[in-house]
Amino acid sequence: MNATGDLTTQQQRALELIQERGEITQSELWKALDANSRAGSRLATALAEKGLIERTETTRSGRRTYLLSPTDAQTANTDESPDEDSQTDQSATEEASQPESSATEDSQSDSQQDRALELIRDRGALYQSELWKELDVSSRTGSRIASKLEEKGEIRREATAHNGNRTYLLRPAKKDLDFSLLMAGDKISPLVGNDGEIDPTTSDALSEWIFQLVQN
Repeated sequence: MNATGDLTTQQQRALELIQERGEITQSELWKALDANSRAGSRLATALAEKGLIERTETTRSGRRTYLLSPTDAQTANTDESPDEDSQTDQSATEEASQPESSATEDSQSDSQQDRALELIRDRGALYQSELWKELDVSSRTGSRIASKLEEKGEIRREATAHNGNRTYLLRPAKKDLDFSLLMAGDKISPLVGNDGEIDPTTSDALSEWIFQLVQN
């Protein structure tokens, strides 16, 4: 059943949050509702049983939780919402009517993730609502791509607002510094100069260090 008329006030609020975000973890939901985890779980379960949301098991920050997203019908009904991440370039029905094999979907997903990561790294920061438009995919697909990249530790995903609409700001994840790049063999990168102890034109250590930098 997809009817929303019999929802409690709390269930209606939870459904609106999920529709606005496009995708939200169960742990994020009960925090946003200022409820405890058990109450949040019951709300999500009730909405899933009514066919209003999809509830997919996942992990975040090493902890098991559920990813909540509107069903296809609910997504289609909220296409005119002012939230950019709830809008789609094509209806969810059209997206669902194009079945593909699992292997093809996995390959396509990997390709889309690679393209998305390249875009985010090139821009330095990119709104999720801009990402799915750049990739020419639906908002739900764009949200899933961003979530996958976040789970892999490739990007950071920060809730924010853009042009009056709620969305996420995507940034490349900060990588640990590789101090080995400062080494030339077992020494810190050589100090060279015309009056230094090492001649830059004949320094094997300097040449080796530059070669390592190029390789990395």
